[in-house]
Amino acid sequence: MNPFELLPLLKSADSIVLAAYVTHTAPRQVSHNGQTVTAVGFAGPGAQFLGQVLAVNPQKTIVVSLGSPYLIDDFPNIQNYVCTYSLVTTAETSAVKALFGEVHNKASLPVTLPGIANRGFAIPWP
Repeated sequence: MNPFELLPLLKSADSIVLAAYVTHTAPRQVSHNGQTVTAVGFAGPGAQFLGQVLAVNPQKTIVVSLGSPYLIDDFPNIQNYVCTYSLVTTAETSAVKALFGEVHNKASLPVTLPGIANRGFAIPWP
């Protein structure tokens, strides 16, 4: 099945978890709202699909960024965001455990996400 065929089903979903595997690449210049900016995030069909999922049901979508935390730079409408900073299996497992409440996150953001959150930001976990 083509993943884009799932989009109509997402409107009625209770929740959506979308894991994005983001490898670090060289920065690229892109046009955003008529201005040239430097982008380091997600591109291609995966980015297009993520954008369409967020357009359908942003408040019920959790985006898990495996790899680069800068994915959110390209998708400011992300409302629920988890960063692992790694692509390894233990990062995937930890993200799932955190989503289901099996582990409690005591981490703070090690980088600044301009316009979103400063280095050291943390959300209290239960």
